[in-house]
Amino acid sequence: LMVVFVVCVGTTMGLHTLQVKRLAVSLLDQKRRAERTGDDKLAARYLSQYLGYNTNDIERHAELAELLQKTAENPRAKYRALLYMEKVIRMDPGRTSIRRSLVDLLMQFGRYNDALVHLETLRSQFADEGELEYKTGLCHQALQKYQKASISYRSAIVHDSAQLEAYQNLAGILRDQFQQADEADKLIDRMVTSNSHLSGAFAGRARYLFGLKKYEEAAADVATAHKISPKDLDVIALALQLIEKQISLPGLDSKEISSQ
Repeated sequence: LMVVFVVCVGTTMGLHTLQVKRLAVSLLDQKRRAERTGDDKLAARYLSQYLGYNTNDIERHAELAELLQKTAENPRAKYRALLYMEKVIRMDPGRTSIRRSLVDLLMQFGRYNDALVHLETLRSQFADEGELEYKTGLCHQALQKYQKASISYRSAIVHDSAQLEAYQNLAGILRDQFQQADEADKLIDRMVTSNSHLSGAFAGRARYLFGLKKYEEAAADVATAHKISPKDLDVIALALQLIEKQISLPGLDSKEISSQ
């Protein structure tokens, strides 16, 4: 009788294992079909169910993290994606793309110290990437660590001279925190000199000058930016602000801009 019992139990367990494998395959198939039809939320649901049966499948965990971020439409859903990304990184610290996305979400939720930990890891792997230095500067600035922020922004500019926001944020720190107005002005001019082909450089200096109430100088930069990128909404918005102050834009028709 004992032999019969053992055989029955083994057979039952074998059938259960087979059923679980078949269900897991079915769930993955349904997930793929959902993705093909563009229903990423449904795909995430099927993938989550699949991982209930295959908890150690790191590739699928990473896929689910990306799907959760992609489909997040409100803060609660975004935070769920954030928590899942943290889980994936704990399971596999080498998931660089997940870590990058995690940094952005951590910054969105004001978890700057946590973001800095992950940025340090990424910077150790991608030492010449200006974007990582820029984000490091943003975190330090948000934490009011202005000296560290200025170092990170300078590094971002060295690694990527087109990091326009790094110039502008650093100029703000120099002027507002370190009382180095002349250095801030020179930095903003260098931003334009190094990126004279980018409308964003002229628009950035225009915003800087606008903040100093140097409206005529700002207007000249807005006009140049508009010539480079006439459909740039940021440039048009700056132009409209100047028009409201009755500042003329060299070479541009104010009525035409107002109608855009």
